[in-house]
Amino acid sequence: MNEFTIQPVRALGWDVGGWLGGKQAVAAIRYDGVDRTWLGAPRTFKIPSLHEMGGRLVDLIRLAWHDAPSDVLQSHRVVVAVDAPLGFPRSFRDLLFDAAFPPVTFTREIASVLAYRKTDQWVFCTFKKKPLSAPFDRLGNNATVAMWHVNRWRQGSQLSVVPFHPAIEGKPVAIEVYPALVKPLHKLDC
Repeated sequence: MNEFTIQPVRALGWDVGGWLGGKQAVAAIRYDGVDRTWLGAPRTFKIPSLHEMGGRLVDLIRLAWHDAPSDVLQSHRVVVAVDAPLGFPRSFRDLLFDAAFPPVTFTREIASVLAYRKTDQWVFCTFKKKPLSAPFDRLGNNATVAMWHVNRWRQGSQLSVVPFHPAIEGKPVAIEVYPALVKPLHKLDC
């Protein structure tokens, strides 16, 4: 693509549920820089049904936008907003692989480097909302679903997971989102 090629944007929102439950949901919109238009209706599904279709990124897109063109990943700028953690805290990963024994904290739960990523701590301090911990709370199920699929799609369609990988022009992008931030804020000390 050259600098004058502008691909239409198609945004996909994926509310990640567990591996076997029916709490997955996906929706797609068309965005032209000003207006947003729904492409079909939001849809719930189960991970096994996604895999019956092939389990590819284009299959997730078709769950929300059933008449998506076959070349959607090439003809459109696809942005996948994933409502689940796309990583675990570095200290937690180090602990799993015996690479380090990070200091533990017994002051505030959000300060735990085993339970919370710097992103989670930033969300807490900035918005006064404490995310669930991917390794310590029930969110681990959703996190592994999201990480497994996003990494598979990264290999199969050159999906970039921003900010972990640089975006590739003309290729789909996945981002981690936290929609709970739009709910009313609670007063917490940071």
